[in-house]
Formats: sequence, C-alpha cells, structure tokens
Amino acid sequence: MGVAISQPISIIGKKEEGEFIISPEDLNAYSHLTNDWNPLHYDEGIGRESVWGQCPAPGFLVYAKATEWISKVVQPWWAPRSSRLKITKAAFIGQAYQVKVEVPDLPVNRAHARIVYVDLEVREKEAGGLILEDRLTCFWSKEI
Repeated sequence: MGVAISQPISIIGKKEEGEFIISPEDLNAYSHLTNDWNPLHYDEGIGRESVWGQCPAPGFLVYAKATEWISKVVQPWWAPRSSRLKITKAAFIGQAYQVKVEVPDLPVNRAHARIVYVDLEVREKEAGGLILEDRLTCFWSKEI
C-alpha cells in the first residue's frame, strides 16, 4: 500500500478557457467507439425534420470534447468521482464552442485537501448560449 502525497493547494482557483469544433471525424470516431449510429446525427433529411432543423451532435460527444480541457487544470493526479452533468441545448457538427474549466475556492476545498470541485461550462462561440454545464467532484489520488 502506498503513502498518500499531500494535495497542492495551488490547484484551487485554477482556470482554463479555450474552444473546440466538433468535426465529422469526431462524430464518426464517437459512433465507432459507442456503436451509436442514430440516424438523427447523420441523416440530413431526418435532421431537417427535427426540432433543431439540422442534425445535432450526440450530447456525450460534446461532453467528451469538453472534458479534454479538464486535464489541463487537474492532471495528472486528480480522479473524477462524481458528476452533475446538465445538457441544456443541442450542439452541431462544424460549429465552434467555448469551454471554461475552473476549480472554485469552496469550503470543501479547504476543509478536506484531497477533494476539489471542478466546474465545466460549454457555450456557443457566436451566440453565447449555454450548451452544457457540470460540477465534478475530484479526489487527489497520487500514492508512492
């Protein structure tokens, strides 16, 4: 059994912002990985008849693209343990999205140094509409 190393408090307040585009290649890779071949995401005729008027990207594909940014803030020794994901709006292939990741300074951060919350937010780049938000609970996991 390893000896736990103290969590560096310097992670508290850390932020990262950036942007990403969901490409057709992303959709294809996601579908191969998950076996999700829902025609709503591929068939333009079905997409046009949908409430969005076009083919939406799968919600978990958007989440996967966004969570890549979490590693820029909390890696390498943090392990997400729970999530409060809320998808509020559809995202679409080929459009740009802004992502923001932040470790807020909340009481649990100071009371228990091995636990932090990580806030994740994705918005449309042009209109600014909220696509998804999440608060992950992460635990410090490095042992030697």
